[in-house]
Amino acid sequence: MSPTLNEPIGLGYLRVEYVEPGAEVNVVVRGDEKRAEVVEPPFLDR
Repeated sequence: MSPTLNEPIGLGYLRVEYVEPGAEVNVVVRGDEKRAEVVEPPFLDR
């Protein structure tokens, strides 16, 4: 959980077919499957 953004964020490795920003992926967090969206870091607009 990001204290600055007040929402969950994460970094990980993806297969090349999923690396485009906006791609929707499924991730497993502590055994629970979640939906996620690929975005380019940094997560904050400066």
